[in-house]
Amino acid sequence: MSERRGKTIGKYMGKVTIRKPVPTLAEMRRDILIAAMRKGDFSRHYCLKKVLIPHGVTEVPARAFARSRIESIVFPDSMRIIGESAFRGCDLTSITICDNVLVIGRSAFYGCENLTTVTLPRGLKHIGAYAFKGCKSLKSIIIPEGVKRISLGAFRGCQSLTEIVIPDGVIKIGNNAFYGCSRLESVVVPDAAKEIGKKVFGECKSLSSISVRHKATKQHI
Repeated sequence: MSERRGKTIGKYMGKVTIRKPVPTLAEMRRDILIAAMRKGDFSRHYCLKKVLIPHGVTEVPARAFARSRIESIVFPDSMRIIGESAFRGCDLTSITICDNVLVIGRSAFYGCENLTTVTLPRGLKHIGAYAFKGCKSLKSIIIPEGVKRISLGAFRGCQSLTEIVIPDGVIKIGNNAFYGCSRLESVVVPDAAKEIGKKVFGECKSLSSISVRHKATKQHI
């Protein structure tokens, strides 16, 4: 190495290590939580009662909390997807899903028998098959305008459900979507719903009024 006119000229032959920024505690906790959810570490966890999912998490993986005893869950605004059977069989009583969630996966809340109220997100596009099947205490639900399809058995066996608002944008209602909702009294099926599956309202014994704005056959009822 030599010096010329105030400049240092030379060659370094050793290793240069570029250190990555040390993650913050919040980032570390988020990464740990995501990894644990993906491994199913919270599934069948009987001591866990409340869950606060940190900002930055975009998906609750499949079966992440299935058959655990959680009673409440808080979703961050970053959430986009609730995976298959994510909360199946939990002790949830009331849930508000943030408006940025686009997809509620198959059987996501299947068998949450203590669930009485659900606020669905305004941005929701898809309700998966059996998403709320067997939620026996669920009394009412408003399906957002952006939803196009109500899948197979989505609300089957919701025995306490007395009213349902199906928005004009729904184009397909799957087989058995509301089958066995024994306290459901009235429903209006929008004109846009050109595909109505079999036994959509089968065994809805209290249903006294159903308005279908286009031709339907007995198989739908």
